Amino acid sequence: MLRNNLAKLMIDRGISATQLFNDTGIARSTISKISNNKTDKISIQTIDKLCNYLNISPSDFFDFIPFEINLKAGFENFDSLDELMEGYPISNWPENIFLIINIIHSGKKMAIEYQGACIYDSARIFKIYNIQLELYKDNDNAIDLIKSWPIQFQNELLEQVRQYVQDYFDSDPTDIDETITLNSLLSI
Repeated sequence: MLRNNLAKLMIDRGISATQLFNDTGIARSTISKISNNKTDKISIQTIDKLCNYLNISPSDFFDFIPFEINLKAGFENFDSLDELMEGYPISNWPENIFLIINIIHSGKKMAIEYQGACIYDSARIFKIYNIQLELYKDNDNAIDLIKSWPIQFQNELLEQVRQYVQDYFDSDPTDIDETITLNSLLSI
């Protein structure tokens, strides 16, 4: 995974987005997207301007960790949310769930498994709520590897997991943000 360090570099140097905009001419919206790692397209010209302004090399501007994340989630007794909804059109149905985080790091595949439960309610806009996950298995010590990553990579993993769980289980993002945290994922 490749991430830029603009936000950290700006904080370390006491540079605001406004100052960076005034000094480089790079649009504030572009600075915001780059510093929040919310873009996958940064022009060479922009990277060159930022590196020259900050007096750094591109290798200082970017961090790279060779890993790939694959996620899998599901219900213990159903193949999909649709199947659950067809089988149990009632409210407040508890259901067991799982989440598997597969990490491929430097050619080695590792897995972290979580088990938990949620509540299904056919009357709600977001059908699944109160998702609770607990570490079930980490045979490869993948959590220790993740803990060694820079915080921006840990946060990227957290955001990927939250988005995946929210989409898969059709859950309220607020509920997901409260129950799936970096501490809960890393069993801290």
